[in-house]
Amino acid sequence: MIKIRETYKYFTHLPGKESVIPLSCIKVRAYPCKIIIENIEVVLNITGPIKGFTHLLNIEKARVEVFGKGEEGYFHLHLFAKKGQILLKLHRGENISLTISQKEKNLIKGEVLPLFETNTIDLPQRKEKISFGCFKKPLLEKGVDRKTKLFSLCQLMPKTSSAQVELSQIEPLLKDLFSPQTEDVDYQGISIPGEPFSPFALFAPFYQQMRASILLETEDTITILGGGKKLPIAGRATNFACKECSIDILWRKGRALKLTITPFKDVEKRLLFPGNAKSFRIKQRPNDKGTILTHSSLLVLKAGQTLFIDNITY
Repeated sequence: MIKIRETYKYFTHLPGKESVIPLSCIKVRAYPCKIIIENIEVVLNITGPIKGFTHLLNIEKARVEVFGKGEEGYFHLHLFAKKGQILLKLHRGENISLTISQKEKNLIKGEVLPLFETNTIDLPQRKEKISFGCFKKPLLEKGVDRKTKLFSLCQLMPKTSSAQVELSQIEPLLKDLFSPQTEDVDYQGISIPGEPFSPFALFAPFYQQMRASILLETEDTITILGGGKKLPIAGRATNFACKECSIDILWRKGRALKLTITPFKDVEKRLLFPGNAKSFRIKQRPNDKGTILTHSSLLVLKAGQTLFIDNITY
């Protein structure tokens, strides 16, 4: 089986950095004693200096987390989008005093406070994942590769009109913890579309272009790593949905090594492996001897019967 161990989180200890709230088109700027959500300022009435301040984008849990420790004790806040609202919750800490729009509020542990209404989406039932084998601490200050986490986040963002921006140009426009911008504020020579667009329109083309470099599907053909030149030398992809099946992929040096295919219905499909592939082995169980098929052979897929493919020769 092909599995991914990577965790999809991204965080910083620096004050004043921006992130997005998954499932919404809302940005957050966090400081040790203040959180700005769009035009709402939430002041934390805590005596500092704050120790261990952290602003975390928890992509797996679809929320933003802000935590640290002041003289009054430890606090851990969650910001998340649900059912048309942006909500604030005290996850850890007995209570915390807040000032919101010049009004005092004492939030107790576990209490959820609605901040304002906005458009939100539901949490997807399934998510596609990719990993390039990097397990470094996902800290903004460390400059780790962000593409796998961004791919996961894109699936949690509302669909807006897609901006016509190339894959290599998109990531530099996502500042801090993936806060989208419409201007090249760092003057990196990024080509910005002439027509005005929503900054949140950057997420859809990143997801679409990254996915297309891993898997392409036509009526009767599935092409694996057809646009692999955009990918790192090694990686994994899991839970990639096709029309009639789900596919997991393991690759190295730009070539597929193993696949797992789980059909949803009975169907016949042709697999293509770019790079002059000659043959591959197909098995019904991981430890079977299997059967060797020539490249582009027609696969007969039966609903619920997982197929394992390996020994792909080039």
